[in-house]
Amino acid sequence: MESCKTVHQYIQNNKPVEPVFFLRTKPVSIAAKWFLRNFNGRVLYAVKANPSSIIIKTIYEAGIRDFDVTSLSEIEKVYTLKGSKLYFMNPVKGLHDIQAAYFEYGVKDFALDCKEELEKILAITNHAKDLNLHIRIAVSNKFSKLPLENKFGISGKQAINLLKDARKVSQKLGICFHIGSQSMQPSTYSIAINKVFDLIEKSKTSIDTIDIGGGFPSIYQNAVPPSLDSYLEIIHKTIETKAPGQNCEILCEPGRALVAESGSLLVQVNLKKGKFLYITEGSYGALFDAAHLDFIYPIKLHTTRRKLIDHVVPFSLYGPTCDSKDCMPGPFMIPSNVEIGDYLEIGLIGAYGLTMRTKFNGFYSNKLVRTFDDPMLTMYSDESQKSETTLISVPA
Repeated sequence: MESCKTVHQYIQNNKPVEPVFFLRTKPVSIAAKWFLRNFNGRVLYAVKANPSSIIIKTIYEAGIRDFDVTSLSEIEKVYTLKGSKLYFMNPVKGLHDIQAAYFEYGVKDFALDCKEELEKILAITNHAKDLNLHIRIAVSNKFSKLPLENKFGISGKQAINLLKDARKVSQKLGICFHIGSQSMQPSTYSIAINKVFDLIEKSKTSIDTIDIGGGFPSIYQNAVPPSLDSYLEIIHKTIETKAPGQNCEILCEPGRALVAESGSLLVQVNLKKGKFLYITEGSYGALFDAAHLDFIYPIKLHTTRRKLIDHVVPFSLYGPTCDSKDCMPGPFMIPSNVEIGDYLEIGLIGAYGLTMRTKFNGFYSNKLVRTFDDPMLTMYSDESQKSETTLISVPA
């Protein structure tokens, strides 16, 4: 992979005309080691957040050996890593995917949320005796930017019956849940964990693992969460209160919190029309979250043609396609003297930016460059710029 010291240096040397995705490995290593050091349990990387090889390699070298995978494609990216363990946490899987995962790749851990999926897994694995089954229960996603509760999850009497049925055929039995992506309220974990232990008590079923899922946030201009320490504090306290001394392993599946800071996207301004900037990437590319989930990313303006000014004003962004829905409303705070041909570096896009791209209208760039400058914002330092999010557009 091509590399550069800084993004601005790359612009000066290459003057790119297509979008460029910049990857940083240092923030990923810092984040992975933070979770390994501070979480009282097993840390799984949610591969879907960023499946690029350099990111997976960095996470592995930082010490994470467990991976949350949702497809055969993701399994193939990590199964060769020495000592790795894979958890197939997609609650609904294809017949072939289950067969290949178990017999070809040695996957033993499967999530499910209904009796039909349990029967399917048992039939395809020939009623294997070494299955670790994780029952996905429904929990509140109220404080997340992207709720995930409607598609998956079981509750009430159905959950109790499924736990009892799965216990009979599991080597290890677990409960898993997901509070939604980019959760902004640590207490949501406490509510979900309490629901898990109430379900365990009602079912009178022994549980080997509890997977609290993902949802750990990163930092954006319009979504500045509490410290990650506050999330783990309430998680650990709730578990210890509900089950002091119990021999039950706790799992978590950070994705966004591990890799968001690793990525930034360089685009060029095609047109400035009032308070709208037309740029070379959009909602059908890496900016899906900005268009559909109202994420407001930090942005740097890069130009070598004139002096930048500190006066920033709100802009909305349009992508390059002919679809009017290709719009990122923002508002994004950018220096008012931005002009056609300037470059915008969009930060904190390491999570899901690469994975959400399409080739709609023929617009697609797969240019990846490794860089060694710092992320625009961070959750992992006492020097965090949380208090400075009103002025992110600065001279390069």
